[in-house]
Amino acid sequence: MVPEGENTDFTERRKHPRKPTLWKAQIRVGLDHFPCRIFDMSLSGVGVRTDAHLLLRTKIKLVIDHIGVFRGKVAWVKDDRMGIEFTIDESEVRFLLGSRGRRIGLE
Repeated sequence: MVPEGENTDFTERRKHPRKPTLWKAQIRVGLDHFPCRIFDMSLSGVGVRTDAHLLLRTKIKLVIDHIGVFRGKVAWVKDDRMGIEFTIDESEVRFLLGSRGRRIGLE
């Protein structure tokens, strides 16, 4: 049972709101590379669609075409989707995204 007034919606507990995107990227784990499509993004992580089968907390590098490399770890997995939590500082995320981040509403 959930205490009265407690929010059970995971998206409401996120540190930053996610913004929709359709960016191509690549997940790198060691020498392995997996294509993916970013469907939403925040300053603290991304949601991706991929055929990669990774375990929770797997450390990864997310390479976003023409933007940069974001270090992170797998936060959740469901079917062909996964959440990646960035392990880099928010200021580095802002720097890497530059004007592209502002265009999608990441402030």
